[in-house]
Amino acid sequence: MSFLDIVSKFNQQATSHSQSQSLNPFSERFEQSRSPSPRFSREEYGKPIAGSKTDLRGRKAKTHICREILELCTVIHDVGTYKAKKRDPDDSDDEQDDGTIIVSFGELFQIYTKISDKVVGLLIAAKRRGFVYFDREILFQRRDDDVLIALMKPIEEISKILKDDINQTNQTTAKVEPKPVIGKTKSNKTKCTKSANSINPNDTMTDCTVPIDQA
Repeated sequence: MSFLDIVSKFNQQATSHSQSQSLNPFSERFEQSRSPSPRFSREEYGKPIAGSKTDLRGRKAKTHICREILELCTVIHDVGTYKAKKRDPDDSDDEQDDGTIIVSFGELFQIYTKISDKVVGLLIAAKRRGFVYFDREILFQRRDDDVLIALMKPIEEISKILKDDINQTNQTTAKVEPKPVIGKTKSNKTKCTKSANSINPNDTMTDCTVPIDQA
């Protein structure tokens, strides 16, 4: 990249920043006449601007949560047992499972807290997405140790859903270009203050002091 390209890129960043500050009501450069009334579509309402750092942080957080939910469901699949079918007492067939994997909250808590301390929050998030089910709004250690947690979908299907969400999030993540870093230089400007002994109030006489390192 040539020097002219660097200068051009810096000027673009400076112009973009100046325009954004003119629309920011908390900035000293805010221009009320230029500030348009906000207009959002139904899909954009309540969401950060696409490509902003807030949007990027949100996408990273979503990816992280999807991975933790997948890890939790994998642990339930590995340590859980298959739920037995309810059968007729006169049925002489061997007992079979119905394909649902269950595990008690107490057992899962003891195992998963060695991986993460957010086991209850992840269970609620997984229940909200229909991956697991338990008959409580929230779970507490010891009080709810006997509550059964059921894996509602096959682990392969859960893995596919969450990995598709992660891939879609990563593909739509807008790349925020870093601002060029300009080296700081010491200012050679002298500090000037109005003279306290000025007789004429319209007098522009100033008392300039030279920095010690330049004296």
